[in-house]
Amino acid sequence: GDMLYMASDSSKLVRLQGSYVSDRELAKLVRFWRRAGRWEPAEEAPPWAGMVSRGEEVDELLEEAIALVRRHERASASFLQRRLRIGYPRAARLMDQLEELGIVGPDEGGGRSREVLVSEFDEESLEE
Repeated sequence: GDMLYMASDSSKLVRLQGSYVSDRELAKLVRFWRRAGRWEPAEEAPPWAGMVSRGEEVDELLEEAIALVRRHERASASFLQRRLRIGYPRAARLMDQLEELGIVGPDEGGGRSREVLVSEFDEESLEE
Protein backbone atom coordinates (compact mmCIF):
# COMPACT_ATOMS: atom_id res chain seq x y z
CA GLY A 1 0.00 0.00 0.00
CA ASP A 2 0.89 3.64 -0.24
CA MET A 3 1.95 5.80 2.67
CA LEU A 4 3.38 9.21 3.40
CA TYR A 5 6.49 9.36 5.57
CA MET A 6 8.13 12.40 7.16
CA ALA A 7 11.61 11.93 8.58
CA SER A 8 12.32 13.63 11.91
CA ASP A 9 14.98 15.89 10.37
CA SER A 10 12.92 16.95 7.33
CA SER A 11 9.78 18.92 6.72
CA LYS A 12 9.00 17.20 3.41
CA LEU A 13 6.70 14.23 3.03
CA VAL A 14 7.94 11.26 1.02
CA ARG A 15 5.58 8.87 -0.71
CA LEU A 16 6.49 5.24 -0.13
CA GLN A 17 5.01 1.96 -1.23
CA GLY A 18 5.18 -1.24 0.72
CA SER A 19 3.31 -4.38 1.57
CA TYR A 20 1.55 -5.35 4.78
CA VAL A 21 2.59 -8.67 6.33
CA SER A 22 0.49 -9.81 9.26
CA ASP A 23 1.96 -11.54 12.30
CA ARG A 24 0.26 -14.77 11.28
CA GLU A 25 1.81 -14.69 7.82
CA LEU A 26 5.21 -13.93 9.31
CA ALA A 27 4.94 -16.87 11.74
CA LYS A 28 4.11 -19.18 8.81
CA LEU A 29 7.13 -17.93 6.91
CA VAL A 30 9.46 -18.50 9.90
CA ARG A 31 8.07 -22.04 10.36
CA PHE A 32 8.73 -22.75 6.68
CA TRP A 33 12.36 -21.56 6.95
CA ARG A 34 12.95 -23.61 10.09
CA ARG A 35 11.57 -26.75 8.48
CA ALA A 36 13.70 -26.18 5.40
CA GLY A 37 16.77 -26.07 7.65
CA ARG A 38 18.08 -22.89 6.08
CA TRP A 39 17.30 -20.53 8.90
CA GLU A 40 20.02 -19.68 11.36
CA PRO A 41 19.66 -16.99 13.97
CA ALA A 42 21.96 -14.04 13.38
CA GLU A 43 24.79 -13.79 15.87
CA GLU A 44 25.64 -10.19 15.07
CA ALA A 45 23.81 -7.24 16.57
CA PRO A 46 20.65 -6.06 14.81
CA PRO A 47 21.01 -2.94 12.65
CA TRP A 48 19.12 -0.77 15.14
CA ALA A 49 21.36 -1.67 18.10
CA GLY A 50 23.74 1.25 17.49
CA MET A 51 20.96 3.80 17.31
CA VAL A 52 20.69 4.05 21.10
CA SER A 53 24.09 5.75 21.34
CA ARG A 54 23.27 8.37 18.70
CA GLY A 55 23.58 11.11 21.28
CA GLU A 56 27.36 10.69 21.27
CA GLU A 57 27.63 11.57 17.57
CA VAL A 58 28.45 15.12 16.60
CA ASP A 59 25.99 16.72 14.18
CA GLU A 60 27.57 18.11 11.00
CA LEU A 61 25.55 21.32 11.50
CA LEU A 62 27.07 21.94 14.94
CA GLU A 63 29.72 24.41 13.71
CA GLU A 64 27.09 26.37 11.78
CA ALA A 65 24.80 26.37 14.83
CA ILE A 66 27.63 27.70 17.03
CA ALA A 67 28.32 30.51 14.57
CA LEU A 68 24.62 31.40 14.38
CA VAL A 69 23.97 31.62 18.11
CA ARG A 70 27.18 33.59 18.68
CA ARG A 71 26.39 36.05 15.89
CA HIS A 72 22.74 36.60 16.92
CA GLU A 73 23.32 36.21 20.68
CA ARG A 74 20.19 34.13 21.12
CA ALA A 75 19.57 30.42 21.10
CA SER A 76 16.46 28.29 20.97
CA ALA A 77 15.38 25.18 19.13
CA SER A 78 12.87 27.15 17.05
CA PHE A 79 15.58 29.67 16.10
CA LEU A 80 17.82 26.84 14.87
CA GLN A 81 14.87 25.25 13.04
CA ARG A 82 14.20 28.43 11.08
CA ARG A 83 17.81 29.37 10.35
CA LEU A 84 19.12 25.88 9.52
CA ARG A 85 15.87 24.61 7.98
CA ILE A 86 15.76 21.46 10.08
CA GLY A 87 13.13 19.66 12.16
CA TYR A 88 12.56 20.09 15.89
CA PRO A 89 14.22 16.83 17.05
CA ARG A 90 17.47 17.69 15.32
CA ALA A 91 17.36 21.29 16.55
CA ALA A 92 16.76 20.07 20.13
CA ARG A 93 19.75 17.70 19.86
CA LEU A 94 21.88 20.60 18.61
CA MET A 95 20.75 22.70 21.58
CA ASP A 96 21.78 19.87 23.93
CA GLN A 97 25.20 19.68 22.27
CA LEU A 98 25.60 23.47 22.52
CA GLU A 99 24.82 23.28 26.23
CA GLU A 100 27.34 20.46 26.74
CA LEU A 101 30.02 22.58 25.02
CA GLY A 102 29.25 25.57 27.25
CA ILE A 103 28.09 27.78 24.37
CA VAL A 104 24.57 28.27 25.77
CA GLY A 105 23.13 28.16 29.26
CA PRO A 106 20.65 25.61 30.63
CA ASP A 107 17.03 25.42 29.52
CA GLU A 108 14.90 27.79 31.58
CA GLY A 109 11.64 26.18 30.45
CA GLY A 110 8.63 27.81 28.89
CA GLY A 111 10.12 27.79 25.40
CA ARG A 112 12.32 30.83 26.18
CA SER A 113 15.56 31.54 24.35
CA ARG A 114 18.66 30.37 26.15
CA GLU A 115 21.44 32.66 27.27
CA VAL A 116 24.48 32.59 24.95
CA LEU A 117 27.51 32.27 27.21
CA VAL A 118 30.22 32.78 24.57
CA SER A 119 29.51 35.46 21.96
CA GLU A 120 31.48 36.52 18.89
CA PHE A 121 32.75 39.55 20.78
CA ASP A 122 34.17 37.43 23.62
CA GLU A 123 36.44 35.59 21.20
CA GLU A 124 37.60 38.84 19.52
CA SER A 125 38.55 40.38 22.87
CA LEU A 126 40.54 37.26 23.77
CA GLU A 127 42.58 37.53 20.55
CA GLU A 128 43.71 41.15 21.23
